Amino acid sequence: MVVFKIMRPLLVSYLVIIGLTSCSHIEFKSEGEIPVFISPVVDHNKYFKESYTHEFYFYGLIPSKFDFNVDDYARAQGFTSVANLTMTTYQSWSDWMKTIFSFGFYAPKTVIFEGFGAGGDDD
Repeated sequence: MVVFKIMRPLLVSYLVIIGLTSCSHIEFKSEGEIPVFISPVVDHNKYFKESYTHEFYFYGLIPSKFDFNVDDYARAQGFTSVANLTMTTYQSWSDWMKTIFSFGFYAPKTVIFEGFGAGGDDD
């Protein structure tokens, strides 16, 4: 019981430090090769929704930044244009628990990439 009273403030301090010092971020980029619109566009009727987990290490210091190239993704899906695009980055409950239990040495983040595409095989 005495150990818990001593460890509790240390654990709370540790969790606050992890939350405030995470240095990782995901940056979404487009080279302009494939038109990307954040609003709806006519004839963009192929819905897509992909979820990715990107891994960061040592409190998000390695790699400190991850670039997600929208053009590469659209090209891989066969799209000539992407519309109504939304990108969400968050740490899911399981991502957060993995970060806590690894003491911040492993910090995954989940990315959801969704919208509507045009082009491809059936156009």
